[in-house]
Amino acid sequence: MGSDDQTKPDSEPERTPKEVTLRADFDVDLDGDGVVDGAGTLETTAVDIDGDGVADAIVERETMLLDLDGDGRVETIRVTETITIDVDGDGEPDIVEGVEVTAADLDGDGNIDVIEERRIHPDGAGKPEPK
Repeated sequence: MGSDDQTKPDSEPERTPKEVTLRADFDVDLDGDGVVDGAGTLETTAVDIDGDGVADAIVERETMLLDLDGDGRVETIRVTETITIDVDGDGEPDIVEGVEVTAADLDGDGNIDVIEERRIHPDGAGKPEPK
């Protein structure tokens, strides 16, 4: 005679997308002379889209506030953001894109005098953005 108890295969646990962000503050010494030229923040966010515990994309954002002329006043802001995506799941980045924007108030009048935008391409090279 048959039994009503049938063994059901264990179902796979539900995978939920996750996001984790790490933040670090740092001092900037651009010319290596031991004098701090500014301060910065680096935020790295790892995104696990399919919930398998492995990051599928990484977003990095670095912000620097710089006093390049040493007068004690921040006149330059540089923001760099890159996105790295592992499309095929092999652990190697397949797409790397980003942008670096630098804005500066060179004469101290409170207005931005210069804005430079540089694209970051898959080969790692930066090219100035045409205006």
